[in-house]
Amino acid sequence: GFFLPKIKIKINHMEINNEEYIELGRCSKPHAIKGAFALHPYNPEDSALKKGSKVYLIPKEGSKLQAEGQEFEISQISFGNKVITFFKEVNDRNKVEEILPFDIYFKKSDLPEIGEDEFYLDDLIGLSVIDAKNDQKIGKISIFYDNTAQIILEIRGETNIEIHMIDNFVVDTNIEEGFIKLKVP
Repeated sequence: GFFLPKIKIKINHMEINNEEYIELGRCSKPHAIKGAFALHPYNPEDSALKKGSKVYLIPKEGSKLQAEGQEFEISQISFGNKVITFFKEVNDRNKVEEILPFDIYFKKSDLPEIGEDEFYLDDLIGLSVIDAKNDQKIGKISIFYDNTAQIILEIRGETNIEIHMIDNFVVDTNIEEGFIKLKVP
């Protein structure tokens, strides 16, 4: 998987013009005076964002973006202590401050291709969870998060549980059929 939040959040999805978008991060601060943004992607180590990428910005309270959001193209991006980004349509700090703060969405169909036995963690949201002991459904995956050691899946059902996404617990993951089979401790 690629887009691992570093904080416990539910990854948001939305549909724009019949295309599915997923939330990649947020931005609430400008960078310097030349029209740059200090982005906060949920997974800066493995981001699909690059020069030429198109992103959809959804305004948060205080932003002067259109209420339904607006598409921008990345003209320059650098990853380091901060993710510094310039958008083609923005060229000064005043414009940056007008459109801040916002959430960053990316067209799911523009994500990089992955291998046959790979999946995006985002695809786990909503999967049915099957207990490997008795093949009974115990709930659905509601969110996941990275605790810096591994991915934790939060399962909502009759009882809510959190489980580490490691080989000791994950028996089978079948995105196409909509389930993940786990050894529940």
